[in-house]
Amino acid sequence: MLLGRMAGWGVLESDDDEKEPKDADADVNTGHYLSASLTYDAEKLVDEDTNGVMMSWEAEIMKRSVEELLPTPTKGMRVLNVGFGMGIVDAAFQARLGGGRHVIVEAHPDVLKKMEMDGWMEKPGVTVLQGRWQDVCSPPQPNLPYRTDILGSHTAPGNR
Repeated sequence: MLLGRMAGWGVLESDDDEKEPKDADADVNTGHYLSASLTYDAEKLVDEDTNGVMMSWEAEIMKRSVEELLPTPTKGMRVLNVGFGMGIVDAAFQARLGGGRHVIVEAHPDVLKKMEMDGWMEKPGVTVLQGRWQDVCSPPQPNLPYRTDILGSHTAPGNR
């Protein structure tokens, strides 16, 4: 449903003339990603091979996604976000949560440093779980659908 609406917004396509990554066919895996250096600037977050981790053009997608997920802010709402990136979706959640609980799972040391510098560790109602979601979150409930293909990782909890 959300992807269908996003397609209608015209935000899934990018006209950016982004620089092609050094190795466009490289296997991206969690271990390599977590040990790679990341670089932030105002427009993007990239790894040491200039692979885009997050781009500023994604802001509209993220903001609209939050509007769809939280059409009306409700007191006491709880949100879990896995992967902070540039913090675009988390900033949008903060703007709509109205004092609810916001849990962010982040594993990359460079992202955690940026989060610390930007004050996310001290924001009221925000809890930052440092590590891979498979390591810091309880296993999903039986028969509850979930995706495990984040960053090419197709492993379920306990099968690392």
